[in-house]
Amino acid sequence: MAGSLESGGLRRSLRQCNDRLRAAELAPNSVLKVDGRAVERAVTFSDVLPHSPFWYENANGLVEIAVNRGRADRHFSLVVGDEIEVSAR
Repeated sequence: MAGSLESGGLRRSLRQCNDRLRAAELAPNSVLKVDGRAVERAVTFSDVLPHSPFWYENANGLVEIAVNRGRADRHFSLVVGDEIEVSAR
């Protein structure tokens, strides 16, 4: 995943399906900015309210954006090529 430092954070573009961001690269208090909205880390789906977005470390050690009882792609209208911003709280 290509990235560059901008506005005190790391900006990443989801340009290709094989773009990957390892959760170990981020501080536990990192916040993702997706579609202009802050997305905080959770350990499990049950840590957040239904229909709430969050990010977590999946079984492969990668950052995954999710929505409890929903779909992140639909919640944020995400498509390949969209950017996310990573910042520490």
